[in-house]
Formats: sequence, structure tokens, C-alpha cells
Amino acid sequence: EEPYLHLPCPVHALRPVPIGDTEPPLQYVELRNLASSAAQYTLDTTPLDKVSAENFGYPVFTCQNPSGRIPAGGCVLLSMKFNPLEPKEYRTDLTVAVRGSHPSDLLHEYPLIVVGQGYHPNKIGPEALREMAAGDFQAVAAEPGGVR
Repeated sequence: EEPYLHLPCPVHALRPVPIGDTEPPLQYVELRNLASSAAQYTLDTTPLDKVSAENFGYPVFTCQNPSGRIPAGGCVLLSMKFNPLEPKEYRTDLTVAVRGSHPSDLLHEYPLIVVGQGYHPNKIGPEALREMAAGDFQAVAAEPGGVR
């Protein structure tokens, strides 16, 4: 069986990051191989280079592991860093190429859109920040009568 990659969503929104953050967090995009054979993947980083070129050569998006192996039935987390220069939305359209056991055998190409929101840490209120990061946190029910 040839490798088959599953992306939970073709558009992956990274967590918002403040401009000027000297150590932006690693964020992850899951690549899951649903087949019974291993897959080699390669992320085309040309679009990441293009975003950098559009931003004075600054690496707005970087990927720590743009190629590797996904075991049969396993997954790999693409390690991404998003380091915005301006308080705006950034977007890059990437392609993940999947090969079988022979590196010359291109089996599939999968689109992956990565979006990141930069914000100014001193010009955004807590409510706006909560809205930007709405999907990052899970609500926790409080005890009746308040927190003890």
C-alpha cells in the first residue's frame, strides 16, 4: 500500500505571536500517514523564503524539520516558528511532497496553508487577544460557589 498523508485541515492557523518576541514558541502541524507503509515527506520551503524576502530578508516563518520519514500508521509534527515583524496576518501556501520507499518516486503532493497573526503587545487588550487565540484554550468549569 502506498503512503497516504492525512492533514486534519488544509489551513493551519498558528497561535498569535507578539511582534518583537525574541523567542517565539515552536508550534506544530501534524502530518499523519494512514497507510501501512512508511513515507518520506519534503516540505517545499520556497514559499517560506518568499515571505522572508517580502519582509526585508527576515525569517517570519521557519520550519525546523522540512523533511523526514513518517512511519506506517504514524505521524510527524512539523515544528514551525512564526516570528512576525508587524501587527498583521501573514499567510504562506506550502506543498508537502510524499514519496514511497524510493526517493525518486513522487506519490502525492498535499497543499498546506499556514496563517499567523502578529500583534503589538502594548496595543491590544485582553479581550481582543482572547478572541485571536480562541481555539487555543479549553474552557474549565468552575466549582459551584466559586473557585476555592
